[in-house]
Amino acid sequence: MRAGLIALGTLLVAGGYGWVLWSASWMEDTESDLAGHPQPLGDLETIAQGQLVTASVHEGQDLLFEVCSADGFAHDAWREVSFDIWFVPADEKITAKSIAELEDRISRNAHGAGCVVVSHRENFGVSGEVAIGLSTLPPAIAEVDVQGHIVAWTPVTSAAYGSLWAILLGALLLTAGLSWPPKPSAFPPPERSLGWIPRAGVGLGLLALTMVVLSFLPGGSAAGGVVRGLVIAAVELAVAFRLTEAVRERDEEHAHRRHGLALRRPAWLWFALMPVAGVAISMVGMMVARMIPSTGVAPIETFVAAPSGALAVASISVFVPFAEELFFRGFLYGTIERAKGANVATLLAVVLFAVVHLPQQWGAWGSFVSVTLAGALFTLLRRASGSTVLPIVAHLAHNALISLLAVR
Repeated sequence: MRAGLIALGTLLVAGGYGWVLWSASWMEDTESDLAGHPQPLGDLETIAQGQLVTASVHEGQDLLFEVCSADGFAHDAWREVSFDIWFVPADEKITAKSIAELEDRISRNAHGAGCVVVSHRENFGVSGEVAIGLSTLPPAIAEVDVQGHIVAWTPVTSAAYGSLWAILLGALLLTAGLSWPPKPSAFPPPERSLGWIPRAGVGLGLLALTMVVLSFLPGGSAAGGVVRGLVIAAVELAVAFRLTEAVRERDEEHAHRRHGLALRRPAWLWFALMPVAGVAISMVGMMVARMIPSTGVAPIETFVAAPSGALAVASISVFVPFAEELFFRGFLYGTIERAKGANVATLLAVVLFAVVHLPQQWGAWGSFVSVTLAGALFTLLRRASGSTVLPIVAHLAHNALISLLAVR
């Protein structure tokens, strides 16, 4: 049973990530976010159809058309202007709207400049070139700078969405398999134990080195984001399974790393309650995040703005709790607890978990506090239950709720 669960879980994770990598790469290749150059409104008289910017789009994409002006569309003369969207190959005007129809969509900044969303079309029916332009150009606002903006995003397909569920199920099967008692002959002999400081120091050093090296590698593609996340997860798992000391349980002849990682099967009732706990922690975290102001945009928020990035991050989010919990609540917490007690282990596990997540949440302090709070609750769950399995399942449910909703 143990080997079967681990094999099936590995197959689902590998297959799911193979499809995610292909889907994210294809989506990113078809996505575009094009902004035209700011130019005086009067200059559009010499441009066909008063075009501000054009973009190549693909059938099935979601399109957003936006126009920005230096005066925030405040002058009355804007009421004479028509905001037009064209399908260029057929020289066909798709939409024509006035500022009166768009007034509730205008957003202005502190300097008086403003933008208006002219149209947001889902599942565009054809491929080709589209453009946004202006017609009827009043002389009164001829010197006002205007700029066009077209965003074309490819939605996450049902197959790609299904691959996220496959990865999540694979992580759960791996957890179940690793917590399943192996045959007695599989227990290795006891090893000479290193001190807790060398163990924890080497493990944290390897993780920090990996994160630093990855931060210097070029490229920020969606597929690259998946690979980076998997490399970090692989390092966490390697550290957990190689540096955790073997521990002898009661009535057992040999020590085993499985016990050192606290991979103990909990009662089925507690196991069944963990998804509920994960969802509750997620909802509390969302409320906390809204209460704390941000001083900037977190790097991860910029990355997930496009569907390809959102798919990449979601795929990591539905697997990485398996690796993180084995590293932080299995290896790290267990190593420190056996040497210095539960209080010190709890404090250091929570702090170090927060520090590792700080770079990706920098500036979005509400999200950072939410992650720290979740880490604290997962650590307390590990401490109270004596099992890493429960925080793994709760963490998977926590991340799945956020990630699966984000890509739909």
